[in-house]
Amino acid sequence: MSQIWYAAFSEDFVEQAQKIFKKLDKDVIVTVWDPELVPEMLRRGVSVILGRGATALRIRKVVDLPVVEIPIPFEDMADTLIEASSYGRNIGVIGYNNLLSGLERLNPILNVSIRQIFAVDEDDTYHQIQKLKNEGVDVIVGTRGETEEYFGQAYEFIESLDVTQLHVFSYSERPGTQALKIDHVVAPEEKHRRSQQLLELSDEKTRAFYARHIGQTMPVLLERPKPGLPMHGFTPNYIRVEVPHDAALDNQLVSVRLGDFNADGTALLGAME
Repeated sequence: MSQIWYAAFSEDFVEQAQKIFKKLDKDVIVTVWDPELVPEMLRRGVSVILGRGATALRIRKVVDLPVVEIPIPFEDMADTLIEASSYGRNIGVIGYNNLLSGLERLNPILNVSIRQIFAVDEDDTYHQIQKLKNEGVDVIVGTRGETEEYFGQAYEFIESLDVTQLHVFSYSERPGTQALKIDHVVAPEEKHRRSQQLLELSDEKTRAFYARHIGQTMPVLLERPKPGLPMHGFTPNYIRVEVPHDAALDNQLVSVRLGDFNADGTALLGAME
């Protein structure tokens, strides 16, 4: 009778794990993690549970048995970050406190900007995803093979996304890369035109996002301004807010009612509550 239960995150891991344990000649019960299976596993004599990542944390919350955590190898994380870097330089990594930390140290090696955030539960994970989304996403335009038709399709797709800002880069070729084998080179002036289109789309999305929050009261962390200028700060979802200068409010978290746009359209005017 097996005393070990491997509780996988999803069905995708079950078959692979079964093959591994068979190759190792280990008698291990393998299923997708489901707390309703716990009574059955206890009846079958399970005394140790194997889990990985967030699944291991979930198991510990509901089962009074030893939980052996299968670590996420650095190689897997590195491969994932390398693949992510092909889509853009701004990379968000969200995990629980058992995830490998210090990934920001790879920024100069991969020439990216990694933001690693640790969540406490699934609800917090969703909040952190929204937070990263509000900071903007990366878009690279003008790659080889990007015909006018493909760009048009990409533009329509990006327009349909619920994002608030785009970071737009023009593609630049690097000697010795496989991308040089792709047909259709986008001219520099066309790259510029497409970049401008996306920047304008970004402005529209940001302005629409700001406008949806006019009339709401939100906390704002105010920053010290240059002499003679109004103060600015950001809400938790990164709306830039402008209020009259008050030295007593430097670096203070205050409650502000959001009004209309300021003169140059870069922030919402705020009134202290």
